[in-house]
Amino acid sequence: MRYESALVQQRQNELHANNANEYKRTELKTKLELERLMSEYYTHANFKLFQQELISCCIDCETQIVRDEFSHTVFQVSKSDKGARVGEVTYNTVNLVARCSCSRFESDGIPCRHMLVMLRSCHVNEMPSHYLLTRWAKKTGCESSGQWVGVPRIPKGSTMRNCGPYLQGV
Repeated sequence: MRYESALVQQRQNELHANNANEYKRTELKTKLELERLMSEYYTHANFKLFQQELISCCIDCETQIVRDEFSHTVFQVSKSDKGARVGEVTYNTVNLVARCSCSRFESDGIPCRHMLVMLRSCHVNEMPSHYLLTRWAKKTGCESSGQWVGVPRIPKGSTMRNCGPYLQGV
């Protein structure tokens, strides 16, 4: 009896979540095009996780190129505070894949703030398609339009400070 009622409750929760994904709009907190695109792709629950990472990357984060070799570039992403934890993102320029030392994407399937800062510093305005997992999509099986936009070479030692002008009311 308890098992059946738990199943009924689970189905009811899924129906409510599906209805919310289909008919409710999520609140955007920045003016970034990437946030708008991801709000249309991710389910509401996963978009909120992504949105937290995006806002964290925009507030008081900076990136610096540590190593720039033939096949990959290593970025160091940190908060402006001294002593704050530092993330290290290795961007493979051959296959256009980034890996972060925090491994958030590998464990949760949501790009971490370190990767987002690196993407912004490379002037990438769309989420690369290999970071759009269909299991987090509003409609599973839908094709993503995200592609790597031409990523220019960034001079060694360049930094990106906060995205203050892009925040609406955070």
